[in-house]
Amino acid sequence: MDASPRTGTHSPGHRKHSRGQAVVEFALVLPVMMLVLLIAVDFGRLFFSYIQVNNAAREAANYAGMHAADSSFDTTTYNQGAHDAAVGETNAQGQRGEGGLVVDDPFCFDPLAPGDATLGGCHAASSFAPGIGNQVRVAVSQPFTFFTPFISGFFGGALTLGASATAPVLNPPVAPSTPAPTPVPGSLVVTKALAGDLTAFAGGDFTFAISCDGKAYGPVTINVATGSESADPITGIPAGAVCTVTETDKPHAGSHASWDNPAAGQATIVTSGQASVTITNTRAYNPPGPNPTPTPTPTPTPTPCTNPTVTIAPTSTDGGKDVRVLDLTFTATSTGTPTSWAWDFGDGTTPATTSNQAGHKFIYTKGSGKQSWTVTVTVTTGATCSRSATASVSMNP
Repeated sequence: MDASPRTGTHSPGHRKHSRGQAVVEFALVLPVMMLVLLIAVDFGRLFFSYIQVNNAAREAANYAGMHAADSSFDTTTYNQGAHDAAVGETNAQGQRGEGGLVVDDPFCFDPLAPGDATLGGCHAASSFAPGIGNQVRVAVSQPFTFFTPFISGFFGGALTLGASATAPVLNPPVAPSTPAPTPVPGSLVVTKALAGDLTAFAGGDFTFAISCDGKAYGPVTINVATGSESADPITGIPAGAVCTVTETDKPHAGSHASWDNPAAGQATIVTSGQASVTITNTRAYNPPGPNPTPTPTPTPTPTPCTNPTVTIAPTSTDGGKDVRVLDLTFTATSTGTPTSWAWDFGDGTTPATTSNQAGHKFIYTKGSGKQSWTVTVTVTTGATCSRSATASVSMNP
């Protein structure tokens, strides 16, 4: 009986045939796999170089935007600075197969008119306030060579990568100037000044009262030894107020010295500046030694003052049917040296004389009964002497 071969088994010749076939297949596939690998590496390098070129353009644009408005501007230095910024970026990430980087000069433009080439260059277009809102663009390019000859030949030997970036023009920071101090409106400064002989004066406090339109501000105390010193400004005083500064206290002037008493100072408060008042004290210094005894002022001796006398001397009597006129002359005498004589005739009339003699006419109306008048004369002698004397005059019907 014949025996059949076992299923799933191979002869030794068959195994040799399979291994040879695999080697042939691998030899056929390997070049293709290597080509695909090289293409993947080349395109990875291409992508990396493309990112690098874009970064270089951004670095150049950033430099151009920061320096386009420099107050001290040089075109050559400016263009070279943008070029160096781009090249520095590519050098940091460079690889084989990359050619030299080409950096175009920065171009400034107005975003509202990007094609307008009449701006006159970056500095002219963007210097300070007139250039606010302008932008600057920088374009770069770089050749790239593939490692794979097939791809390199397809692109004609080298591929040029290009990129551009735009940045805003930044005005340079301007150092703030220190403004001159402005006077505080509605304020008053009191200054104390010393003059005269300041020998052996070590200084001290001078105090002042301040009144502005009836309202008190202060008091203010200023310590000064020589020259002048000012107090801090007094603020919050209404504009237009008139302020009066009066010295109320001062230090002891020292041995054999004395201060004068200065007059008060005035100033009107204004809103455009600072009002000021200066009070000056003068110090008088006497040589050492006993102070002289002041000579007393003699008290004036009062002039003796005695009562005057008055005499009456009638000169004439005029009569009529119903009226009688008594014309009299009065004479007063007094000791000393009278300086004035004042007469009062008792009938309401004003005397016409201030001497020691006076004449007067008394009017008598018939039928009115007896009439009397009292004549008074007052005599003044000196500043403290004033005496009076009287005389009576009467007339019967």
